[in-house]
Amino acid sequence: DACQVDVVTWSLGGTLSLLAAAAHPMLPLRSIAAIATPIDYGKVPYLAPIRAAGRLTGGRVLGAANRTLGGVPGWAVRAGFKATALQRELTKPLFVLRNLHDTEAIGRMEAVDRFIGSMPGYPGRLYGQIYHRLLLRNDLAHGRLELSGRRLDLADVHAHVLIVAGRSDAIAPVDCVRRACDVLTGVRSLRFETAPGSHLGVLTGPEAVDTTWRYLEEFLVEVSSEMVSADP
Repeated sequence: DACQVDVVTWSLGGTLSLLAAAAHPMLPLRSIAAIATPIDYGKVPYLAPIRAAGRLTGGRVLGAANRTLGGVPGWAVRAGFKATALQRELTKPLFVLRNLHDTEAIGRMEAVDRFIGSMPGYPGRLYGQIYHRLLLRNDLAHGRLELSGRRLDLADVHAHVLIVAGRSDAIAPVDCVRRACDVLTGVRSLRFETAPGSHLGVLTGPEAVDTTWRYLEEFLVEVSSEMVSADP
């Protein structure tokens, strides 16, 4: 069907796309490529102290801060993202010195810096739902999420799905991302791959063109070929 859509997503965008597909099965989605999308937050080591503290307090401490601030401000999101890639930030001056004559490498670094610098904050209600239902209760690891009294089940996603995990990703480690293979039980097809890189590097790093983007190209060709062969 020429009206069907292929969606390429990254990080939380993959979560939202999968939940949208589960909530609205009539959407014209042919495929979803979810790159570095966290599913099992229990498999994220740096979140373990936050989850433990949240269970002890019932999530009230961060919940109160979230209500007071009205969400997580953009500067805090950017600082948190940089903290998960601290080595990159500390070695950036040395990287620049080593690559002064490599315009492509410097261009990639500047593009990543611009992307991080433009990250917006999280609105209060969104962050509250992420914190309580994804981080603390880890609902997605069980393949479900309840919103406004409605249960969304990832087993109701029927599109073709590609999952790519970054091998050096601290935000969404491989085991965290791989959980999608266990909960997306109703998809037409599912392909799981790993690639070099951090949370953003798996999409934008120097090796991404030969790994992540190649997987994406192959996946879309496979999906298109299947649709053509299914036509009468």
